[in-house]
Amino acid sequence: MGSIRNMLSRWLIKGLTDFMRSSTYVGGKYIMMEDDPKAYIDRGLLYNPDMAAVIGYVKKVAAAVPWVLKRNYDETIEDHELYHLWEYPNPITRGSLLRQTWIEHYLATGNGYLFGLGPENGNNKGKIKQLWNLYYDLAIERGDNLDKPIVSYKNKFNNKEYPAEKVLHWKTTDPGGDGLFGVSPFKAGRLALQQSNDSYLANAKSLQNMGAAGILTRKDLAHAGPEQARKLKDQWKQEQTGPENFNKLTITQGEYEYIKFGLSPVDMALLDSQVRSRQAICNI
Repeated sequence: MGSIRNMLSRWLIKGLTDFMRSSTYVGGKYIMMEDDPKAYIDRGLLYNPDMAAVIGYVKKVAAAVPWVLKRNYDETIEDHELYHLWEYPNPITRGSLLRQTWIEHYLATGNGYLFGLGPENGNNKGKIKQLWNLYYDLAIERGDNLDKPIVSYKNKFNNKEYPAEKVLHWKTTDPGGDGLFGVSPFKAGRLALQQSNDSYLANAKSLQNMGAAGILTRKDLAHAGPEQARKLKDQWKQEQTGPENFNKLTITQGEYEYIKFGLSPVDMALLDSQVRSRQAICNI
């Protein structure tokens, strides 16, 4: 009977453990997510609910702060056409949405880009009349001298180039670089972000695979053949797995013995790591 109990217990927590081992360990070494803007957006901002919630809160508060135009840092200019441009930057985007996207990219990747568009001739030649958010992952074409260190920015997705003088590049500091790009605040927290993603997925798999609280099974099940074992497994999948069957009891035919299912303290500690990961993300 002990062998059957061990078999069922291993099968029930398989969904919890297999993902953690296969996705995060190679040769016993933990593999962190990539340090690039696309990973921070795809696997962080668009995937992790904690990172999305934290950045979502910050961007909404920051976008609502009144922006003012200053001269020499101390003189406020009350009336200027830039105020209208800041609130109505282009035909399809309101100013609050433009700023939220800009701040969102900045907080997730360490870089935010705005592109100024204006007439190439006429009375308004050289004036910025529209503002647009650029793609969050740009390459830089460097200049030949320090007077113009950046010539243009290039979209890595479609290779479109934007003159540097028309791009407002907002960036974080880069302790290990040359200052041309900012560093994502989550670079030092990639391990916590990866752990958080793994914990959420492990919890989902645990809920799906551990619907029943236990099973009343035949005492002589250990003597059952392969066909009976297969039928029991198929019946379990059809009737007992899934969150809708949480804490239910399944019964088989014959003289009964009760087997209780549940996670060990070690497995529960693994799931509890999700809370610690959330705290780390909030600290960042």
